[in-house]
Amino acid sequence: MKNILLFIIVANLLACSFGGFKPPRETEHWDIKVWPKGYTLEEYIEQKNKDMRACGIDPVAGYHTSVEQGLCMENRGWYYTKGPVCEDIEVISDEAINGPLCSAWRAKTGRPKPPVKK
Repeated sequence: MKNILLFIIVANLLACSFGGFKPPRETEHWDIKVWPKGYTLEEYIEQKNKDMRACGIDPVAGYHTSVEQGLCMENRGWYYTKGPVCEDIEVISDEAINGPLCSAWRAKTGRPKPPVKK
């Protein structure tokens, strides 16, 4: 019994010490720019999941991990509530933000300077 209790305590301490799994960023999500007339909630969810899968985004996690994924969703009519993908300096690397995709996006939207990491 002592060995089992000791094992459970050690397992708990180890599980808590590595930081655990990070929950999804709940306040940031993809939303549609224009809600079509007659769209039901089921159709909205189905379309969102379909577009996310087409762009290579896991619908369960719900957020992008690369510029390509984010720009794909933006091109399909969705927007990220945190802000534009090419300005998401917490997720996207400096190389990608200063890369050709974001440079073309900045030229198209009139934002000439890349954001500065804080």
